[in-house]
Amino acid sequence: PPVSKTGTEGSSPSAPARFYPKETLSMKKIVQFFKDSWSELKKSTWLSRKEVIQSTILVGIVVVLVSAYVGLIDFGLTRILGVVVGGN
Repeated sequence: PPVSKTGTEGSSPSAPARFYPKETLSMKKIVQFFKDSWSELKKSTWLSRKEVIQSTILVGIVVVLVSAYVGLIDFGLTRILGVVVGGN
């Protein structure tokens, strides 16, 4: 007798189950989302203007230093590769 690969003796497998339940967005859910978001924002602590300015300056300094470092490494490796390959 022929052997079925589905294990149901030749019948087709059932339709795949839905992975996510079908839900409709209601206006209540949307409003509740924004209420919950607003209450979470009120719980947050925010940096002062002085702290924001200091952090921004620090990030700018770090970016300049890292850029200079990477630029120097690039320049050095380019010169070394030029000597090895026989360029300038």
